[in-house]
Amino acid sequence: MIYVALAVTIGLSPSAEERNFLEAVRDVYRSNLSGVTVADVSFRFSTGNALTLIDALAGKWTKRSNANGRLVFNESLKRFDRVSSLDDSNASRKWITDKSFKSDLPPSVRVVTDGNCTFLDKIEPSVDGSKFIHGVQIHAGIQPFNTYARIPLGLGGVGDRVMNLAADLDSALLENADTHFESIDRDAVLDGKPLIRITFNHNGGQREYWIDLQRGATPQQIVTRSTKHQAFTIIYDDFYNINNTTWYPFRELVFTEGGLARETIIERHSKFTGRLPENAFELDFPEPIAVMDQARMLKYAPRVAWKLDSLPSASSRDAAPVFFQEPQVEVPKMPSEREAASHLGWTVAGGFALVIFGCITLTRKFKRNRKSS
Repeated sequence: MIYVALAVTIGLSPSAEERNFLEAVRDVYRSNLSGVTVADVSFRFSTGNALTLIDALAGKWTKRSNANGRLVFNESLKRFDRVSSLDDSNASRKWITDKSFKSDLPPSVRVVTDGNCTFLDKIEPSVDGSKFIHGVQIHAGIQPFNTYARIPLGLGGVGDRVMNLAADLDSALLENADTHFESIDRDAVLDGKPLIRITFNHNGGQREYWIDLQRGATPQQIVTRSTKHQAFTIIYDDFYNINNTTWYPFRELVFTEGGLARETIIERHSKFTGRLPENAFELDFPEPIAVMDQARMLKYAPRVAWKLDSLPSASSRDAAPVFFQEPQVEVPKMPSEREAASHLGWTVAGGFALVIFGCITLTRKFKRNRKSS
């Protein structure tokens, strides 16, 4: 990636004219993405390694694992799926003990939220690798959804605080302690194309957005440098004008200086208008599965399909109150270590429900449930 840019240092507090310009950029960016209010997006997610950014862009990866994904949203509900195949999931596991393993793949998940609560399905291969095990729970709030859901530029408000130009501009214009405006270059050139480069100082590092004002102020490239973490670059390309309202990249490539590459490719058959399928927000399972509702402190009888808007009522015979016993959480030894799944979810013993959260924390550590359901 070759570029030429003449940096103009402005300082931590932009002038009135500069502030007006940055506010206009932010408003154009938000307006561009707000043009899509309904979507059913299919995508392919890949993770692996490449020697250089150029190699990664050209598809010359030394290792690659894939997952299929789906993002569905309307004005009231959001769904995000990212599921690797059983073969890829098994192949990525590096066993440490007979129960614990490391994996380079991000966890397979399906999450649905209405903003008030979130249905989370965490998916891992069984210990013997013969099938997937589903760990399902309903949580209060939207945080579990935001933890896992990622899509380029936060379309539909999905993961919209991660590498978000508008959020960084808001923080800088408010002179937030975490994000400071550093400079703007209105004459930047990237691969021969004139762009705007905006730089922020952020948490001990710098973040540069190379944006195209002719395409909804969308970033074409984001470069992040840090004294705490590896530097990385995000490239957006293959832009399409959706519904004549929204410029959107159908490819996102993230590359770290350590050689890790992650790529999201939006499928061409994705839909950005019209009515969604009736089962768009329904999660189906290979066999009936019970669900623990932490938000309402209820246990629901097994079903093969679940929807947030059709949960059993508290007085239903399919719902029973539960009492929680806080599980002991072990401190993980490695950042990517997690234990192989035998059962994920909950068990009932002596009239009390022992909830095995099995949450994939930032370290993706699974707690194995040794009891039988």
